[in-house]
Amino acid sequence: MQSLSILIVVAELNWISTSRMPGALHHAGFEVTVLAPRDALVTKSRYARRVGHFPNDCTYPLWVQTLAAAVRSQAPALIVPADPVAPAGSATVQPTVVGLVPVTLSLN
Repeated sequence: MQSLSILIVVAELNWISTSRMPGALHHAGFEVTVLAPRDALVTKSRYARRVGHFPNDCTYPLWVQTLAAAVRSQAPALIVPADPVAPAGSATVQPTVVGLVPVTLSLN
């Protein structure tokens, strides 16, 4: 059985609960990709198969472009905005990636 790919999108740096998400999702059978700022705690997880980074001087349009590029390259089955800031960018990207991701899950 092939595992579903999931993209965890993080905008904040040091959220403990967010840093635990890759392990929980991995144990639930997902193939985990993380997209976060370079110094974010979640990027240190050993359960993330792939880790992508937002540029350090990331503007909002660049954030949206980076997320859209990650979705195009990884084709995740699910996108999980993992902190309060991430859903705002994910909602903006949705029209850009329509048809690429069948389901979007938000943890609000």
